[in-house]
Amino acid sequence: MFEKIKQKIQQSIENAIDLQQKKQAKLAEHYNDEIASKTQWSALKKGGTNFKTHKLVQQSSSVLKYQLSTGGLLFIGVFGLIGAGVMIAGLYVLFTTSEMSSLFLVLFGLIFFSVAVVMYLTMGKPIYLDRSIGMMYKGNNPPKLSGMQDENDNVYLNNIHAVQIIKEYVRSNKSSYYSYEINLVMKDATRVNVIDFGNYKQIKKDAKIISQFLVKPLWDSVELS
Repeated sequence: MFEKIKQKIQQSIENAIDLQQKKQAKLAEHYNDEIASKTQWSALKKGGTNFKTHKLVQQSSSVLKYQLSTGGLLFIGVFGLIGAGVMIAGLYVLFTTSEMSSLFLVLFGLIFFSVAVVMYLTMGKPIYLDRSIGMMYKGNNPPKLSGMQDENDNVYLNNIHAVQIIKEYVRSNKSSYYSYEINLVMKDATRVNVIDFGNYKQIKKDAKIISQFLVKPLWDSVELS
């Protein structure tokens, strides 16, 4: 029995690899690019949201910036408000009645509030594409140019070969949806994720703007799937 299960798992893996190879060959042929044949066409950043979390704004002729959208701020704000409200209620009950069970409310509220803070510090970190210094970086402080830092946060624009759009089917216990990501394909066929959210129309629009801004080709695997 275990041997049959092992064979089925192995077959599933082989089928997935074969499908991926066929997809890569199809896309490489379509874009007529050697780098496209070496590039991965699966999701780079697993998971994602089913709504628009960020918006792309042009700060100047040389700077594009991704920042939290209204939906993203509301999403984080709900967690923060629920957490703060429950925590305050728990503290009020604790100090007025000395009921120790209210500590559960305080802890529950603190967890929700902490999640909101962590989401803001991660999701809320702005992403800059800056031609004036030739880099993409995350955070409000431009990187020092005397040496490369975290390659996930800082990328030299002259190393970018193309802009890629990927679709991922996200399944959870409560819902299933598609999330879309914009990746930068480097000259060595590695990829760096820029953004990931569940609005293909907006992702497509943003990717076109980034592609034109960088003067790099746009590879959209969604329209070819």
